[in-house]
Amino acid sequence: MRVLLDTNIILDIVLEREGFFEDGKRIFMLIDASRIEAFISANTVTDIYYIVKKVKGNKIAIEIIKDLLSFLGVTKLDKSTLDGALKLLFNDFEDAILNVSAENNNLEYIITRNKKDFAKSKLMIMAPKEFLKQIA
Repeated sequence: MRVLLDTNIILDIVLEREGFFEDGKRIFMLIDASRIEAFISANTVTDIYYIVKKVKGNKIAIEIIKDLLSFLGVTKLDKSTLDGALKLLFNDFEDAILNVSAENNNLEYIITRNKKDFAKSKLMIMAPKEFLKQIA
């Protein structure tokens, strides 16, 4: 099973966000057990760095990025991905990029806490709890 993790899922774990951390941790355990193959978009990497740097500093942000890149795949972000995202009628360009990235990399699911942002997607969009129930 190949999934794209939305930025919010990664930040839930990295920043230990109350109410969301446990589901994210369970998803990461599935990745660690090789039950799912997980990816993030290249632009997610920069978003994570920026946010974590503001909260925890540059050194920790860099270490977190290194750690994430050791076990998550990264979808390609190129001109064709951006052109495809521009053609989608999503309200948020970043979400459109994630969607096209997932499609271009033959991923089956996008896991996000903001399902409504992907309402126009042709992919399976699931909240962490839904995904965990399905895979159980």
